Amino acid sequence: MSRQRSVRRTFLWLSWLPPALYVLGLAYVERFEGWGQWAAAPVLLPALVTSLTLGVVGAFLLLTELKRGGRLDWSLLAGTALASSVILYLWLRNVL
Repeated sequence: MSRQRSVRRTFLWLSWLPPALYVLGLAYVERFEGWGQWAAAPVLLPALVTSLTLGVVGAFLLLTELKRGGRLDWSLLAGTALASSVILYLWLRNVL
C-alpha cells in the first residue's frame, strides 16, 4: 500500500471527528446559563482546531490528486467537506 493511500485512508477515517467533537462540546456547554456558557466555550476549541487542520489536509490531498492528473475522488471531497464542516458552519453563521 502506498504512503498516499495510507494518509488518505487515515484522513477519511478521522474526518468524522470534528463534527462529533462539536456536538459533544455543545451538549456540554448548553447545560450552563449566561456567563457559564461563555466560561465553558473553550470546550469547543478542539473541534475548531481539528476542523481547520483536517480541512487543510483534505484540501491538500484533493489538490495533490488533481495535480497528478487524477480524477476528482468524491469520497475525498465528502471527507474534506465533513472535516471542515464545523469551521465552515461557524464562519457562515457569523458572516451571514
